[in-house]
Parts: sequence; structure tokens; C-alpha cells
Amino acid sequence: MRRHNPIPLVCISIFLLLSQPGCFFNAGVSTVRATTGASGTGFLTAIERNGQWEGEGRPPQVGDETDYPLYRRLQKEAAFGLFVSGKDYIVSDPYPRQRRRIMAIREVGVTSDNGKTQHYYEVEFNPSEAPLR
Repeated sequence: MRRHNPIPLVCISIFLLLSQPGCFFNAGVSTVRATTGASGTGFLTAIERNGQWEGEGRPPQVGDETDYPLYRRLQKEAAFGLFVSGKDYIVSDPYPRQRRRIMAIREVGVTSDNGKTQHYYEVEFNPSEAPLR
């Protein structure tokens, strides 16, 4: 009586299971380190199309005092399928709109769609004493 080796069948089953459309992974970003002595941390997004900044304009730079909208959370999502994969970021839980001095900023992700590039930044900030315009 001949015995079949189950290893190829197991490998094929695992490959088919992992390559199913709709596989979805979700993770939060939590890489902020208080190295600048800033009083707060957050995330912001900026949209660029054909070299021009849209919406709120260019992202702030270190030292800028700005009322650019900031969010407390950035969630990274990734989807994998048999022939496609993609990633996206979602910002949520906005801070109240007020002026802040940017102490540190770094880009944590970029997505592109139809000629539009969306940049995601992590920032450290201090509240500004200047009034909101």
C-alpha cells in the first residue's frame, strides 16, 4: 500500500488561505519618543498634486507656529489579495484647533491615488501663546 506525502497538500492549502482577497491587517502607529521636550504629539496629513499643496497648504516645518489641524491617532491599514495589495492611513480624534509651535516633524507614510499624493506626518508640538487667527 502506497502512502502519500501530505506536505505538498499542506503547503498549497496554506498558500491558498493566505492569498485570499479580503485578508486585512490593521495596526496603530506608536513610535513617538519625547526627545524634544515637547508637550504634545500628534499626526497631520498634507495633500500634494502636481507639485502643489492642496487644502491647508504645505505642511509646517520645525519652528513654525501654525493652526494646521492635528490628530491624536494614526491607524495604518493594509490589505493583501492574490494579485493586489494596498495600504492606507486613517487619522482620527482631532485636537481642538489652536496655534502650536512645531518642535519636531517626520514623515511616517505616503499614499498615491490618481495623481494625488497624501503625506502623513508625526509631529511634536508646544501650545503657542499667540491667538488663533
